[in-house]
Amino acid sequence: MTDTPARHVRLRVAAEDEGARLDQFIATRADLSRSQAQRLIHDGRVRLDRGRAKPALTVESGLVVDIDIPAPTKGTMP
Repeated sequence: MTDTPARHVRLRVAAEDEGARLDQFIATRADLSRSQAQRLIHDGRVRLDRGRAKPALTVESGLVVDIDIPAPTKGTMP
């Protein structure tokens, strides 16, 4: 087990990020792999201020994305 705590991240989509896939946006902005971002979305740990979170969702400028990133557990990569 590591000493890395769980964390909450709130992101707002900027104009330069508009048109990206949600999973790619999260991976880039939250310093995660795309597969980690997809897993968080599928596990219900990603919430949007409007609409439903899906990996292939095209993000729009101004969209607020809330992400709950759990602490790593033994046997998982950060």
